[in-house]
Amino acid sequence: DTLPPMTILLSYWFAGAFLMSCKRFAEYRYIVQKGGKGALALYRRSFAKYSEDTLLLSCFTYALLAVLFIGVFLTKYRYEYILVTPFLIGLFVYYMRLSLSEQSIAQSPEELYKDKGLLVMVALLAVSFALMTLVDLPFLSQILEQRYVYGAK
Repeated sequence: DTLPPMTILLSYWFAGAFLMSCKRFAEYRYIVQKGGKGALALYRRSFAKYSEDTLLLSCFTYALLAVLFIGVFLTKYRYEYILVTPFLIGLFVYYMRLSLSEQSIAQSPEELYKDKGLLVMVALLAVSFALMTLVDLPFLSQILEQRYVYGAK
């Protein structure tokens, strides 16, 4: 009878949009290299409206929004999860790096399991998440729960 929090739904949607825009970016660059700009619309009609800049900026925007909402979700439920965000950001950066490479594996997501670096990044994220679930760091609540500045008039 309940819905998941809006922050997790938005973060999931924006993370998916990030992955898809990285895939489109990698495809766009590959097609331009192999067949020129004229081949873009033949491959996918929507590519005629894109440019490398707009695709790259959409990747960046979706990544920022995904991490924002994931950060809000994580800190709302457990302050220790804020320490997971560097690993999450690292995963986003690594995937963006994959989409920037020539013959990018981001073009064929079904083969992502072959990239050892990506698997290491996912494992680090999972371990950090598990560790922060089990470990209590009381100083984080003291820092993050402060609602006012002492001595302010």
